[in-house]
Amino acid sequence: FFFKQKTAYEIYQCDWSSDVCSSDLKEDPEKHLLMFDLLQVYANSEVPKIRAEVLKIFSIFPQATPSLSEEIYYLSEANIQHTDDMVRVNAIHAVGVGVSTNPSLARAVHRRIIEARNDPSLRVQLSAIEALGHVAAANRELSEEIFNELKPLMNDDDWQVRLSTLSGLFIASKKRKDLNDEMVTVTLTGLTDDDRTVRSQAMDVLQYQLENYRPAAEMFVKLLKKELKNRSTPGEVRATYYQALAEIVSLRKLLIPDVLELLQSDYDHEENVIRIALGDALKSSVQKLKTTREPSPTIQKYLDKIMASILKAANHSHPGIRRDAYQNIAEICVALTYFKVAKRGRNAISTAQRHEKDVGLRDRKSVV
Repeated sequence: FFFKQKTAYEIYQCDWSSDVCSSDLKEDPEKHLLMFDLLQVYANSEVPKIRAEVLKIFSIFPQATPSLSEEIYYLSEANIQHTDDMVRVNAIHAVGVGVSTNPSLARAVHRRIIEARNDPSLRVQLSAIEALGHVAAANRELSEEIFNELKPLMNDDDWQVRLSTLSGLFIASKKRKDLNDEMVTVTLTGLTDDDRTVRSQAMDVLQYQLENYRPAAEMFVKLLKKELKNRSTPGEVRATYYQALAEIVSLRKLLIPDVLELLQSDYDHEENVIRIALGDALKSSVQKLKTTREPSPTIQKYLDKIMASILKAANHSHPGIRRDAYQNIAEICVALTYFKVAKRGRNAISTAQRHEKDVGLRDRKSVV
């Protein structure tokens, strides 16, 4: 039954975070309950790998059938001190997910997970950190305590700890709306992280917050204004800031003036990754202005400053910087055809072409 049924196979193969598996289980509750009864036979298997996989599957069941959460808690809790690392990891995760559907277990789960935080295995510690996020999401009284307990770990020396902490805090904030403001500052910390994986996860959290928490966009712009003033910021981190601005402006047109204010420099930056991210943010901004016939004085002022900065970069000695500058000019000219700043850009491209300067544009006719 376990290997022949399609639903069971998909559950076996799925990742913890897969929503597909939970939806598959809900499609056939009777089969789900039968599967649970069959899996209990293997929950105490002497083979650690089998036991670990069963516990991994158990972490999906509470989301599909909340009535099983307490039973799964006791089955999983008994394995938190198992000798095998992966058994402990999956047991902690199953306990954490289970509490999200049965808040009455929150305090008991909290105590067990706190103990697991001191486990000698890093993998177990990481699982415990994320599980605490589920506890915070389930219990309002514990949420602030856990949130404050986890936040300092965003500055841990190990990037894996920082990544799990970001995930745990995000899990908590999705259910506890009162934590949204704090989560914005946590996300910014993630965006400034020197590890690419942590920054990537922070970008995913940022996108969720922009879509689901309206004040987040204004808060991020305000924080990024301060961060971008620091010229010593590492290149990849600075590029992440511009990626964040591109996300913000794509979702919140009213913030275009605020974003344009932050796009007035770095067009002549030596690091390619910064220029690419900056160009994407500029492109997102001007695309949003495409349907506007006449810009406001504020927007016109910022566009003029941006064009001045780009034209300066267009005369740089580095060919890559020059080509990127002309590409940015082209984006402005194509999107903002009727704006005064576009005429300025077209004149710059025409002048460069008359002097046989390579502007690096594929389709010059559509620009000039």
